[in-house]
Amino acid sequence: MAIRFHPHARERMKMSAIFTLLLMFMACGSAYAWYSVDYYQSDGNPFSEEFTKDYHAAQEESGLPESLVRFTEMLTKYKKPQEQAEIEMTLGMIYNQRTGLVDYSKAVEHFGRALDFDLPPTVLVDVHLLRGNSYEVLKQTQDALTEYLRGISVCLRYDLPAEMPEPPVVGMFNYDGPTNDPIYLQMIEEHRKQMEHWKQVMFQRKMLMVRYYLIDATKRVTNILQLDENQIRKTAEPILKDDKQIQEFIVLITSPNKRPWK
Repeated sequence: MAIRFHPHARERMKMSAIFTLLLMFMACGSAYAWYSVDYYQSDGNPFSEEFTKDYHAAQEESGLPESLVRFTEMLTKYKKPQEQAEIEMTLGMIYNQRTGLVDYSKAVEHFGRALDFDLPPTVLVDVHLLRGNSYEVLKQTQDALTEYLRGISVCLRYDLPAEMPEPPVVGMFNYDGPTNDPIYLQMIEEHRKQMEHWKQVMFQRKMLMVRYYLIDATKRVTNILQLDENQIRKTAEPILKDDKQIQEFIVLITSPNKRPWK
């Protein structure tokens, strides 16, 4: 049946849509729980069925040395860059956090290898934060500071808002008419724009959150090292390089580090 346009067709289109609030997850918002994937920018499982099966089998050995053996064997079996990055990230997380298997020196090693790959920005800042934390526990404070500064440099590549934006509502619609109908095409375009906006907002939320923790950690270790503002600037210059980034960094590090979320 043909659908007629109406002066308020756009509003009717919105009313006929099923609106759902897409909630933010801090880390792995997927059933697959991949560490190297940004779920806000990607869809589905990027890995092969065989890799996924072996990975889940290794994860089922959670907390046991057998888990480490399985993941180490996977490093020799799976050679694609994203597969290698995922395994290195996973080993880093195990050595950084898993009860009974924590070894911060090995966490530093595996997170460092993960950094050899082309990681999404939201994953990259996580790695720098976690690697810095591992160095800090090992009392390698200068190395920890370097990692935190590298993470902040990633955040400074983007024009982030001062406060954390609210997750936008995205309309999910049902439609059983012809796919060449103008209203249908309008709904598809509207949904595409909403999804692009949602992805942008979720990216900003994640980057603001991690930036807060990176600044907090940087303040902490610069206090331990007893560095004044000029010394902090000199330490940051080889990492940040860009004068604008350095100025933004100094403002962040010398101002109160307010949480961007309420």
